[in-house]
Amino acid sequence: MDFVEAGDLRQYIQRVVDNITAEELEKVESAFLFYVNRIKTKILELVDEYREKQFFHLIETGEIKLDARWQFPKLITPVPTMMPLSKALYTDEGDVNTFELRVIKLIASLDNVVWWHRNIERHGFYLNGFINHYPDFIVCTASGKIILVETKGDDRDNSDSRKKLKLGRKWADMAGGQYRYYMVFDKNETGLEGAYKFSDFVDLIKHL
Repeated sequence: MDFVEAGDLRQYIQRVVDNITAEELEKVESAFLFYVNRIKTKILELVDEYREKQFFHLIETGEIKLDARWQFPKLITPVPTMMPLSKALYTDEGDVNTFELRVIKLIASLDNVVWWHRNIERHGFYLNGFINHYPDFIVCTASGKIILVETKGDDRDNSDSRKKLKLGRKWADMAGGQYRYYMVFDKNETGLEGAYKFSDFVDLIKHL
């Protein structure tokens, strides 16, 4: 784990071992790799928490700023591609799942939408923060609003969604009034604060 100082790593593991009873130690020895992975998972959780905390701290102190330098490439070659749909920014757009198709078909049908683009994971635009987040779609409206849309199935109410939503909303706040970020669930029965139900999102985007 190169991103953790060796001395800090030893101290943390030593604290774990110091609190293990003789009986627990026997269990560890009988299933060594299982407990190694549990410790590793916990360390990664702590690292993620630290990254997130430091990221927002450095934003507040002004050490992290938003830098508007990204541009769309002239040509993309997504594989596989989706079926042709009106108002697509490129001739070929990346493939989508069933819910993503429902969302983008309705977005494309709105009178105030000028164009949309299926953002390509690992190759397209991303929010560079305590995580790297590639939103599913980028949409432009007639009023000049640029909207990032992240679609989620209603079963995806995990910490990954929370982190993406928190980062996306912070990006929109820093980017200014021309920009928006929305996380969209089919019914949003997850209870994730700040996310939108699909029908509510559609009513909203009509006015942007």
